[in-house]
Parts: sequence; C-alpha cells; structure tokens
Amino acid sequence: MMKIKSYGSTQTNVNGKLVENKKYALRSDGKKAHIIGEDNGKGYFIKIDNVDELFDVVDKNNNNIPLIKKLKKDFKTKKKKKRKRKKTTGKKSKRRTKRKKRKKKIFKFY
Repeated sequence: MMKIKSYGSTQTNVNGKLVENKKYALRSDGKKAHIIGEDNGKGYFIKIDNVDELFDVVDKNNNNIPLIKKLKKDFKTKKKKKRKRKKTTGKKSKRRTKRKKRKKKIFKFY
C-alpha cells in the first residue's frame, strides 16, 4: 500500500485583482482517498472508497494511444504557408516613411 499526501493552490490575478482562487488537499492510505478543496470560496469534499477504480477509469480513457498522437489530436495546428516575394527589377523603391532628422545636442548631460 502506498500512502499519499498532496496539497496545492493556484491564484489568477488580472490587473492586480484576484479573479480565480483554487486550493486542494488529498490524503490516501492506498485503498481510500479523501479530497478537500475550495474553488472561489465554494468548498467541496470527495471521498473515494476504492482508489484502484479511479485509476481503472483513467486507463480506459487512455486507449494505449501514444502521447504524440494525443497531443496532435488535442492541439491541432495549421501548417504555415510560405509566401513568395516578387522580385522588383529596375527602379529602386521609395521609402514609405520619412526619416527623422536628429537635433544636435548642445550639452552632454541631457
């Protein structure tokens, strides 16, 4: 039997204001488990009588698919298309923005 104790918390702040606050604590003796948690002020308690059943459910969802295939399925990405630039021949193109003239500094300290 494996005894497990675990706890953790996470907070999300946006512009200095607390948006999300989550905490949990887990305790297991190998057969049974108790999970206590808090999600934005709302508390919950979960009691698991058979921890092995929990892992069986996770394994059934696994389906022996390699990790790379799972990641590709979950995070589909589009292939980037390369754009070809047309080469300009002949005249040199004009600048679209004007260059700024720098003012001469009289003193070195500013």
